[in-house]
Amino acid sequence: MGARSRWAYRALRLAFLDAGEGLIDSADVRLSEVEKVAAELVSYDLRAAVANLRGVVLAGQDRFDEAETVFREVWSSPTSPRNRKAVAGLALAACVPPSCPESPGSPGSPGSPEGADLRGILVEVGRLTDLLVEPLTRNALGSLLADITERRQAAPTRRHPLHERLSGSPSVLAAFC
Repeated sequence: MGARSRWAYRALRLAFLDAGEGLIDSADVRLSEVEKVAAELVSYDLRAAVANLRGVVLAGQDRFDEAETVFREVWSSPTSPRNRKAVAGLALAACVPPSCPESPGSPGSPGSPEGADLRGILVEVGRLTDLLVEPLTRNALGSLLADITERRQAAPTRRHPLHERLSGSPSVLAAFC
């Protein structure tokens, strides 16, 4: 069981690197293999990690609705570990379809339920990040949180290229693997 788990986490890292290199098909195949192992081992951490990375791949393919669904599942799952839940929350803040903030009550505007939802998610991500013990993961998530918060404030009606941000910083790998 330990060898299969170690293999799965290594394959997950390779899928992350494949996605960063734009090898989406290769990343997808690896993720499917890791997903099977996660189910066999009943590993909530591995399952959430695969889902988060699958969401990043979907966002990289401009399939934002599917990516949002994947991230919301990880975010709302009671079995998702804190670090995986925080990654999903950050991904939601980057990938949720932005709306024009000039329209009062439009999704994503400060007065809308979706805008409040995203602000609440970012606050909760900060709380979850503060609770993490592992410093590399905590620092990677803190860096992503600061970056996504800054980008949402600067351009609230724009989706952010999460997959580019993730693959552009080697330390962010800690948030996934």
